Amino acid sequence: MSVCLSALYGSEPKWLYLVQLFEHYKLQDVSHFYVYIQEIDDYSHQLLLDYEEGGEADLIYFDSEDKRPVRDWQFVAIQDCIGRSRHQSQFVTLQDLDELFMAAGNKTLLEYTRPFRIGASLLFNMILESLPITLVLIPIFYGIGVESSICTDPSMSDTTRNAFLNTHNKYRSTVAKGKGYNGIINYTPTAANILKMTYDCTLEAAAIAHAKKCSGNKSKPVTRPGVGENIIEINKMYLTMPEVARQATLRWWRELSMYGVNAQMFFDSAIQQKNTVNHFTQMIWHSSKGLGCGIHNCGKFFFVVCQYTPRGNIIKEPIYLIGQPCGACPAGTTCDAQTSLCA
Repeated sequence: MSVCLSALYGSEPKWLYLVQLFEHYKLQDVSHFYVYIQEIDDYSHQLLLDYEEGGEADLIYFDSEDKRPVRDWQFVAIQDCIGRSRHQSQFVTLQDLDELFMAAGNKTLLEYTRPFRIGASLLFNMILESLPITLVLIPIFYGIGVESSICTDPSMSDTTRNAFLNTHNKYRSTVAKGKGYNGIINYTPTAANILKMTYDCTLEAAAIAHAKKCSGNKSKPVTRPGVGENIIEINKMYLTMPEVARQATLRWWRELSMYGVNAQMFFDSAIQQKNTVNHFTQMIWHSSKGLGCGIHNCGKFFFVVCQYTPRGNIIKEPIYLIGQPCGACPAGTTCDAQTSLCA
């Protein structure tokens, strides 16, 4: 059973209430959460990103510039939730979040009542019971980390490298299993030949060199023959490097749900020209096995660069081969049963 939470809006802190709600439903054997976000404060967003990184949640974003009434967002989310969960979800609306938010202050223990659940109406919540529960709040520190044994450049820690690699493989696995939400209508077909990525120090060196230019643009293709590239600017300067890595890959991943890709998973000139999902397609490209990334603090933003070999986004070629997961793994690779990737 999964739970759909909608709709998060407003800039006030929500992290405490979210922890309460998540932990409450996890005690009831809920295994997954779909969280619909219209607007959210940065700290609460980071908390949700951690749940997503741990495989416990999917974050779905509404357009923050769309000023339709919150009630309308609820109906949109309900329909989307039905599709994502295949009718196996309980829907929880958070319209009264402002009134129910409780600040923890300096306390480490907090007595609180169980989060309310949806009642007879989809628009109003009903408190089923009030039961004091002790919640232990454990401080979490997001360290930058200095260990650098995978590659030699000390500007990148192994924690950051693994953040890039693990999130790439996580999203590739999601697509391979047919669980990537494609636009607003359907899921990605399962993939037969997506490779599991490995980290490449040569690519990292080139990515770092370009990131240090702070150009905000891709490097010239002639300088990296056969190598693909994704770039992004992250302007949340309080984030640690691993958090920047996760934020960058998440934004590239979101292109799939925001814009969608054709059902044939075919990279054509229309996709190239629209340039709305090109980061996603390179990140997922079936044969792109090598990955190396760099981050540079450019003062007002972090410039993130990831490079891939062999490159993807080749016109008139499939993003991946549709078929049974691992059904067409290249010679020399075997199926990683856990991820459905060819390794």
